[in-house]
Amino acid sequence: MKWLVDAQLPLALAVAMRMAGRDVRHTLDPPRANATTDDALRDLIMSEDRVIITKDRGFRASHVLRGRPKRLVFVTTGNIRNAQLVPLFVRNLALIEEAFGKGDYVEFGLDGLRAQG
Repeated sequence: MKWLVDAQLPLALAVAMRMAGRDVRHTLDPPRANATTDDALRDLIMSEDRVIITKDRGFRASHVLRGRPKRLVFVTTGNIRNAQLVPLFVRNLALIEEAFGKGDYVEFGLDGLRAQG
């Protein structure tokens, strides 16, 4: 499974996921970095068959209404510190990956995760 970490989430999350052996990019990676438009990111996600990890409700709405992006992790942890978010996400990464067997949308928060779609 390949991943893209969106701009509202720290680069440290992408680094930690890489250290855990995952194929992951951050929105800082494309040529225009965080200036890349959401449409361009959707195209990148679709062409590279990536799962986006985001807090952006626009990506969530686009997924629900148009199926773009195809798979999405919607992070609902609120504004917790990166020092809390990164290890929490990485600890649950295998469960998140497993949840995609049940649907193409996974919501991840402090109270756990749920899959749908």
